[in-house]
Amino acid sequence: MTLTHVVLLQWKPGTPESVVEPGLKKLGQIPVTETYILSYRIGKDDSEFGRRNMTHDVAIVAEFATEDDYRRYTKARNHLDAFGLLKPHLMRRHAVQTCAMMEWATPCSQRTPPSNTRVFAALVCGVALGRLLARR
Repeated sequence: MTLTHVVLLQWKPGTPESVVEPGLKKLGQIPVTETYILSYRIGKDDSEFGRRNMTHDVAIVAEFATEDDYRRYTKARNHLDAFGLLKPHLMRRHAVQTCAMMEWATPCSQRTPPSNTRVFAALVCGVALGRLLARR
């Protein structure tokens, strides 16, 4: 079973990139220190529209082998430090944790992970995130 964690962040209006960069850099250190993470991607919105406050500013997609690994991540020092740096600038945070696209009634431990988590993330987060991940 693979657990996928998808987070979308939107900054408060007028937030300059310079004030969120330290928190984003701290997030970027997480896969180095937390080696149990299977996959970890961070990306800024690069939609062609470029309209602030129309969509989210940052997307994070992480994959974990087990729910215990995900819980461990939520308590990791770098994760907590990064969130502390970013929280004052957040207008919105949306997150979803999932094990599969289908078979909703089946327990996570018995589900078959999706064959393409990028497709799943695009469905959950919309076209903007899908475009972002397709370039990675």
